[in-house]
Amino acid sequence: EEGATLTMVLLAGYAAVLGRWSGQKDFAVAMPVANRRAVEAETLIGFFVNTLPVRVRLGRNLTFRALIRRMRESCLGAYANQDVPFERIVEAVQPDRYLGANPVVQTLFALQNAPVGEIALPDLELSYDEPHTGVTRFETELLLVETASGLEGILNYSTELFEGERMRSFVAEFRQLLESGLESPDKALGDLQTLSATQCRRLLHEWNAPRVLYDDPLPAHVLFERQAR
Repeated sequence: EEGATLTMVLLAGYAAVLGRWSGQKDFAVAMPVANRRAVEAETLIGFFVNTLPVRVRLGRNLTFRALIRRMRESCLGAYANQDVPFERIVEAVQPDRYLGANPVVQTLFALQNAPVGEIALPDLELSYDEPHTGVTRFETELLLVETASGLEGILNYSTELFEGERMRSFVAEFRQLLESGLESPDKALGDLQTLSATQCRRLLHEWNAPRVLYDDPLPAHVLFERQAR
């Protein structure tokens, strides 16, 4: 309906969750592109991949449908200028630089939807395996791939900044927000359901039981003095 690709919709969901978690309303997400627009480059051997900063602008009253439109505009604008090296953008923007963080963008999103051809050699059985390097180039990297059974992916993150349990919650919220956004695209981002049934039960009942019985209730000031000691 909006003329958007799967990449744009997934990026919209990823950006919405990033905005919720960071509290930022205007930021950029990195996207890798093959950078082989010229027909002459299609058969060349070499690494032409470029990093595109895609601008994200959020708002609490912004609907999921409107966010998809914004992401479509941002992506098309970035694609139109994908020949500009990322280093040139950094040089032009001149952001504050410090060790431990990438300039301009600190998070990356990628959807791999290009078919991976099979390699056939006589008397050999070959399979493709993605090695785990144990290193992330950004604070968070969401890498998705289209398969015959749907979307699969991995979220890489800096262990100096995030804990595993926290990032598993991030993935669950990303999936839930996408489902809520697609079911109710005209609902404001701030009103979309982002917690699963399990998370809601844990938050409302397990962690915040409305009634707690104490065997030997003590006055608050006594508990305070005990804790101070």
